[in-house]
Amino acid sequence: MKRLLMGQLFLFAILNSIGFSLAFGASVETFELKQLANIADDISVARCDEVSSYWVGDKIYTDYSFAVSEKIKGASGDKLLITSLGGTAIHPLMNVPIKMEVQGGGSYSVGEEFVLFTKLSPKGHRQIIGLRQGAFGIDSDDKTGVKVIPVGKKYLTTSSGREEVDLLFSPFSGFESEEVTVAVRYMKLEEFIHSIKSVLK
Repeated sequence: MKRLLMGQLFLFAILNSIGFSLAFGASVETFELKQLANIADDISVARCDEVSSYWVGDKIYTDYSFAVSEKIKGASGDKLLITSLGGTAIHPLMNVPIKMEVQGGGSYSVGEEFVLFTKLSPKGHRQIIGLRQGAFGIDSDDKTGVKVIPVGKKYLTTSSGREEVDLLFSPFSGFESEEVTVAVRYMKLEEFIHSIKSVLK
């Protein structure tokens, strides 16, 4: 009986997540850098230092705490608290972990660093703009140690030739298959910040 209830609860959580993600995802458009910068009321370089997921009714929310190292736009402060739908949390009645995912949404791990474009929602929660679009992961160049971000133009190579696809960002630093090869340019973090400041003028 308990196994049946656990299965029903898991299915309920999945359906809930899918239902919300489809409705929410349908209203999300692709933003250019200037749009992201103008919509955001806060743009920060920040590192995730704490993650906490919890239930609110029949949905799971996750709070991500970020330590700010550089403020590009917005009020001064050394902390950001981002609230997102989805995550993994122990169900209060069944005492089992339930995972809820949102299509197009992102998850952020402790220690990861980002450039974050965020805005305060009408309910008072700070959220990343355009789901994952407003979070640019920061990497370090293997040879120089310089901080970089995978942004800019994405080169798509297929059997018919090489095509340049102009995208703001990519979730992959590279992707290959027998039919398609994708390579992404890296931009230095300081150059990316300069680009943001340029569109804010």
